[in-house]
Amino acid sequence: MSEIQKLIQNLFGKWQLSDGDVAEVLGLTDEEYELFKAGELDKPELGGKLTELLRIDRALRVIFKEPQRGYKWIRKPNDIFGGKLLWRS
Repeated sequence: MSEIQKLIQNLFGKWQLSDGDVAEVLGLTDEEYELFKAGELDKPELGGKLTELLRIDRALRVIFKEPQRGYKWIRKPNDIFGGKLLWRS
């Protein structure tokens, strides 16, 4: 597993996302996500998504002084996204 995958898995844990949510965020099937978790999925386009997710985390740390607020924000329905979760807008 690459370092960025380890960082992302840790981030998903902090965001308290289910495996199904994570697969949806990454645009993967459940089977592909299992391969991703094992470090066995080779999809070059994932690199850009993973980088953007780390940028979102960094931006939330700037916005919220307490990291837990940013972690919780990810899971809250938001009016900006039509009352949906960020990745389901």
